[in-house]
Amino acid sequence: MIFARKIDLDEVAWPISRLGEAIEILARKSGFLVRANGHSPLPDVSFPPKNLNQANDIILGEWIELTANRLGIEAESVQSSYSEVEEFVRTAGPAIIRLPKKDETESAHFLMLMRGGWWRVGVITPDLNVRHVKPEIIRDKLCYVHEIALMPQINRLISEAEIAEHRRPQVQQSILHEQLRGVQIGSCWLLRLSPQANILHQIREAGLPIYFFLMTAGRFAQQLLRLAAWWVIGRGALLGHFDWAWLFAWALILITTLPSEFTVSWFEGNFFVGLGRIFKQRLLHGVLKLKPEDVRHQGAGQFLGRVMEAEAFEVFALTGGFIASLAIVELFIAGAVLLMGAGHWLHVMLLICWLVVAILMGWQYFIRDRDWIDTYREMTNDLVERMVGHRTRLAQEDQQHIHDEEDQILAHYIELSEQLDAVGVKLLCHWWVHRLGTN
Repeated sequence: MIFARKIDLDEVAWPISRLGEAIEILARKSGFLVRANGHSPLPDVSFPPKNLNQANDIILGEWIELTANRLGIEAESVQSSYSEVEEFVRTAGPAIIRLPKKDETESAHFLMLMRGGWWRVGVITPDLNVRHVKPEIIRDKLCYVHEIALMPQINRLISEAEIAEHRRPQVQQSILHEQLRGVQIGSCWLLRLSPQANILHQIREAGLPIYFFLMTAGRFAQQLLRLAAWWVIGRGALLGHFDWAWLFAWALILITTLPSEFTVSWFEGNFFVGLGRIFKQRLLHGVLKLKPEDVRHQGAGQFLGRVMEAEAFEVFALTGGFIASLAIVELFIAGAVLLMGAGHWLHVMLLICWLVVAILMGWQYFIRDRDWIDTYREMTNDLVERMVGHRTRLAQEDQQHIHDEEDQILAHYIELSEQLDAVGVKLLCHWWVHRLGTN
């Protein structure tokens, strides 16, 4: 309730005369201004126009977005419904929030909101310190103008209804939520990295390295648990009998793998969802930045082929990344197990030799796949163009030879597909097992 807490955000708010400086400091403290070349100077954005204080939200928003773009980041104007303001404050950072004015003559002030948690959010003060403020205090400040206009009517209604004194704050808040449910609270801008920023910077900003580390560590722990389970079973088999204690230990190890599997799956989901989001943002940003002269020579079929390839790349890149990370962990563990076995370094060297063979075959598969994709794209473009000009072809071309060129393209495509599949079959695990069994 607005009257239950003291609202005092003036000492942590920035005046509009220092808004440019505040945006730069917020971006720097949020890690957005990391440069590959540490000597790259930043543009001077410290001094906004003098008439900006009298500007409306649209003009102010355009200046904030322009300032953010000069710093290599993006500022997005957003609004929040009255009922979700407090949750919005918790999750909005880094963000710029303009505080409501007490009167028309007062200068505008802004909060520089950093990332926060459930109980506190960080606010950068004009003296460049970071103070932690409760989200409900900021929420009360933003909603005060809307709530204060309704309070006389609500208090009069509560008095006439003779509601008990201890229940009045709760009733007031319920009525306010009902009356102001559709009100939008604006004057807020989110600061985010530009999609054209360095992809490693974007990955780090999204917190994906933490998920990748936890995912890899979880997979490593799972492999160790499986090795421990096999060690328990193998010990009993070599000794010729099983003790109940060892069987219980084996069952306990298997049960332990279940929660670890769920946890690792959750880490993997967050990692790949975040990575997919970055990929789609960069892809959409690149599409919007295409110039007409860059794509004028391409037909509709080539555009369709690019769309299909983009989706396939996203799916296989994410899936392949997961399989590759899991394979690396398994290879390290397999090497350690072979080193402790009877063959010692001999078996480890054999494993390395097989890896070299697999890498060479994988490179051969990559070369064949690249040629196959080029032909596939040409076929897609040719198909669309022929469909568009089908009536013209019927009128101008010889009906007996109308499909001769298509047959040649399909024959070449089938030949490349057979070559690609021949290499792909050799990479399957059954081929490796067969080779090992025949030697």
